[in-house]
Amino acid sequence: KSYGYVSLRGSASIASDEEAKAVWYEPWKAFYPQGKDTPFYCVVKFFPDWLEISGGPREKVDSNRTDWLPVSLQRPSLQSPWRIVVHPETGLSEEGELEQSPEASLLTIHA
Repeated sequence: KSYGYVSLRGSASIASDEEAKAVWYEPWKAFYPQGKDTPFYCVVKFFPDWLEISGGPREKVDSNRTDWLPVSLQRPSLQSPWRIVVHPETGLSEEGELEQSPEASLLTIHA
């Protein structure tokens, strides 16, 4: 068994009633008895600008690092392409403090 995770950061807003009704999914009826007209039904719109991905050997999502620092995907704006950020190896200095180069490897994804 192996474990992994995805962590997201971004901005969120509540969709308008019209937008929420447009994305209604019928299996949600078990939670919203009046369907898309249930007074407390709403949709949260989420726009990610940063993702951190970590997985074990089974998922094959790995930075292949000894310090377990995960791979990140970042974009400065919603219109920007995603960039893969793989931070350089870290290590401990002779004083026991964490050392890391400020430079990171970047790869741009056009999606």
